[in-house]
Amino acid sequence: MNPEREYRDITTRAYRLRPDSIDVEGRSVEAVIATEVPCRVFDWSTWEEVDEVLLMDGMRGGGQVVLLDTHKRGSVFHVLGSTRDIRVEECRLCPDKEEEEEDRALVGRNVYSDDEDAEKIWKKVRGGHVTDNSIGYRVRAFTTVKAGETASVNGRTFAASEARDLRVTTEWELVENSCCPIGADALAKNRDESAAVPPPARPETEEGMSVEERADSATPVEQEKERTPDNIIDIEAVKRQAITEDLERRKAIQDAAAGIPGITEGFLRGLLDSPTMTVDTARAAILDKMREAGSESVGSPAIHSRSHETTCTREALEAALGMRMGFTPEVEQLAEAGDEFRNLSIKEMARECVRIDGQRVPRSDVELVRTALSTYSLPTIFSNVANKALMRSFAEAPGTALRWVDTEEVADFKTQTRVRDGASSELNAVDNGGEIEHETIEEWAETYEVKPYAKKLVMTYQDVINDDLGVMMRRVQRLGAAAMRKIDDLVYRVLIANANLNDGIALFNAAGHGNLQTGAASALSDPSLQIGEAAMGTQTDLDGTTSLNIMARYLIVPRALRHTAVRLVSSENIVVSGGGATQTIQGDANPWRNQFEVITEARLSNLAGGSATAWYLAADPTQAPTIVVGFLRGQRTPMLARLTLEDPLAMGWYVMFALGAKALDFRGLYKSNGV
Repeated sequence: MNPEREYRDITTRAYRLRPDSIDVEGRSVEAVIATEVPCRVFDWSTWEEVDEVLLMDGMRGGGQVVLLDTHKRGSVFHVLGSTRDIRVEECRLCPDKEEEEEDRALVGRNVYSDDEDAEKIWKKVRGGHVTDNSIGYRVRAFTTVKAGETASVNGRTFAASEARDLRVTTEWELVENSCCPIGADALAKNRDESAAVPPPARPETEEGMSVEERADSATPVEQEKERTPDNIIDIEAVKRQAITEDLERRKAIQDAAAGIPGITEGFLRGLLDSPTMTVDTARAAILDKMREAGSESVGSPAIHSRSHETTCTREALEAALGMRMGFTPEVEQLAEAGDEFRNLSIKEMARECVRIDGQRVPRSDVELVRTALSTYSLPTIFSNVANKALMRSFAEAPGTALRWVDTEEVADFKTQTRVRDGASSELNAVDNGGEIEHETIEEWAETYEVKPYAKKLVMTYQDVINDDLGVMMRRVQRLGAAAMRKIDDLVYRVLIANANLNDGIALFNAAGHGNLQTGAASALSDPSLQIGEAAMGTQTDLDGTTSLNIMARYLIVPRALRHTAVRLVSSENIVVSGGGATQTIQGDANPWRNQFEVITEARLSNLAGGSATAWYLAADPTQAPTIVVGFLRGQRTPMLARLTLEDPLAMGWYVMFALGAKALDFRGLYKSNGV
């Protein structure tokens, strides 16, 4: 299993430990695990770095999580203990703040096991040599503030730097905690019960000013350039360094084994693929093997048809195949190796993969393909590259629904129930000695199901011999785009179908829900937009009296109304009547300007039952429930997996995407028929 694929939805952020609250007898230390201080993290959905604020209110889970060695999740042998009693507390982390200001922090106690591996780390923690930990967590919901912009999230204002986006994570799941060498969150440390955690040191500049003092008078871009903390994890640099070191290790082992009698391909492959095999231990193993062989002849040297100067490895072939598909390796050594092998045909790659796996290379094409497909390297290489092509086409496919709907993850394919409670927010007067009344709560529930949507792909013996790589990968890319289209298909079918909600009334209904406009006056215009915006803004809660003051944020239109919609929300003035010099202009400003985000969607007119004149308003789903798209847990993107085939001369995969969509409430949605 590819570890990067398995854990790519888990984000990590680090915190530094100070052994101020160590309990030697209990083998534990209490720590401030995380704060709401912005940290630079790696966004697995975009493969880019972003600044992130973790809202403590959004933490899910807690209680206890596993304590690992540097995020190694592949084996229980990497478990050092557990982090327990995890909770959110109000505390003073920085004494520079005003007295009435409190910080919110995630606090827990790291408890170390008494086994041999954990004991080594525990001694280093007690001695103050290992001071940093890092939490791993899954982001469940977030709001992105674009670079240089400011936005309000959950009633708080957040400003992104000029250099990168700011991700305000409103819901997240704590997965694990790890001991590691580098910290990032300056205020997240081991807890000292006797005093507040001091602020991080303020490095002095050559002029004697601190970085923070200089930043007060600098532009946002200059501020970003001034900040160069040495506790930020450069994830891409770590990945590149790890790959580079492994390539160097492999080359050194191969050089040591070159020309040595008794060294078989299988033996060499075992040395190369062992994660614990260093160059020194490999050389010792090679010497032992050479002693076993003695002076006996092992036959004439193997003859290989290739004449490459670079050592052919599984990684090099994967880089070569990826380069043929337009993927550029980030590591220079892999790019050089991939460039040398990129002109190999699929059949030639099959031959190299058989050799890499330590198998005898058959002479006939049929046996070559059969052998290559039955081993590890060729199917793995194709699967990894196909998955990259799938993810890229999914991310680049045009889609509109995810811009305005809510999303969530569900555990299984069973019927999902979304319950929304509503209650009067009015406070009743209480007479002297009178009784305080209970709050009356009403519930609104909608149900839906997540279903799997899938297609299979097969590469046949003929495809291998004909070197039809492009045809195969184009099929993968089409399915990636189809997965994005499936999201939009489901969402806009909900709008067009106008099915009944749990109250037995259609989603859009003038009398029952007050969110439908019909007739000639409903065509998209300034007056009809006024009617729709007012209707949404006067909706009441489940009690029928509490005003919600919902603001319409999205204007959703078919392609035929795009120009009309853009003019309405972008023009400085509204022309009421006339033309040219005789036109009448009401006021000197357009009240709709920049109020709505225009969503243009061809499905509104192309799908069965659609209309080229109907238009819709939608609220921000964080203010009022609209439509939710549910994904199977951990699968917000399509997945590609190997398919077992009866034909030994074929290689197959399936692409599956599990999702569903449902309207949750009518109050944040409005429709105008346009006729």
